[in-house]
Amino acid sequence: MMTLDELANREDDLMKSARAIGTVEEIIAHNDAEGLYESWQKILDGYINLFEDDAVCDEALRRALFLVWFSYSQPAMVTGLGELSKISEKIVLEEIEAKIAANTLDRATQSMLLTYGAGLPFENHPDLYRLNLYLMKKLWPRPEDCRLGPLENRGAMGQYWKTRQQNAVDK
Repeated sequence: MMTLDELANREDDLMKSARAIGTVEEIIAHNDAEGLYESWQKILDGYINLFEDDAVCDEALRRALFLVWFSYSQPAMVTGLGELSKISEKIVLEEIEAKIAANTLDRATQSMLLTYGAGLPFENHPDLYRLNLYLMKKLWPRPEDCRLGPLENRGAMGQYWKTRQQNAVDK
């Protein structure tokens, strides 16, 4: 089983391998040849495997949630992150659903969910009633944001949030 650090390092390698220059066909061919789409699925599965480890489960869940959400929000040809397994997606969202039901969803994950908002991928799972209700109830008024802590060595999720923070500072 890979550790959080090993998975983050693997994500960094994949992000460096993603090619966003060339024609659509060239980019897709490059990402296919590099095995990026399959590699991202293995990383997601690695995070899911860590859900049972109490010491790292919340961080693993945040990273898995990010990958599921990001796979819907950005074009695969740009990120190299293609469509993920619907089974893995469901496992991640069911874990969120269970934490909402048990009132154990940590503030950082709550903040992430509120930033992602209702819509994809959540609307694909109407059976996850608590999760969808949580997102609908929390849209407004928006609670104060929660800091995610240091963002280094946190894979694609860390890179995304660092970019968002930098863009907020630049404005």
